Amino acid sequence: MVFNYIRQNKKVERRKIFIYSSMQVVLTLLVLSSSFVVIGVPLFFIVPYLTAFVLFLIISLKYSDKLLRFSKDENDNLIANFESVTHISYIISTISRIIISLIVIALRVQLLQLLGIEYTPYIIFQEPEITLIILITIIFDLLLLSSKGIMVGMHRRMLAEYKHHLSRKRGK
Repeated sequence: MVFNYIRQNKKVERRKIFIYSSMQVVLTLLVLSSSFVVIGVPLFFIVPYLTAFVLFLIISLKYSDKLLRFSKDENDNLIANFESVTHISYIISTISRIIISLIVIALRVQLLQLLGIEYTPYIIFQEPEITLIILITIIFDLLLLSSKGIMVGMHRRMLAEYKHHLSRKRGK
């Protein structure tokens, strides 16, 4: 069986990487804060969230050489060639989390009761605080943090290669 990988070529520029990474960090923090404030994920989940992020960051830093390939174009600009799987998983998890947040907000403002739809939360465990929505939120949050950890590691590797590329350019 042959798998075709989705690869993306991107010109490496320090400013673009910082802007792109900053926007992702802000969006990730907003989505994660809604987990605790709006949805009601217990605060002790900060520890597994941070653990997942750091674990995938370390893995990405260790294996980013295998994920990224660098080349130069005709103008001697550095081009990064990388797999888009992490970007796709980041986008899917972010969109899913936004949809979950909107559903919970609609439930909180009793939109369903206004429409005449009866709602009772599905309880998975014996404790009424842990509902299906909270469990799904935790799963998508972990996916979001793992893909963000991988992307931060890739961005760090791109910046290191860009710095090395500039030093070689100046040395000529």
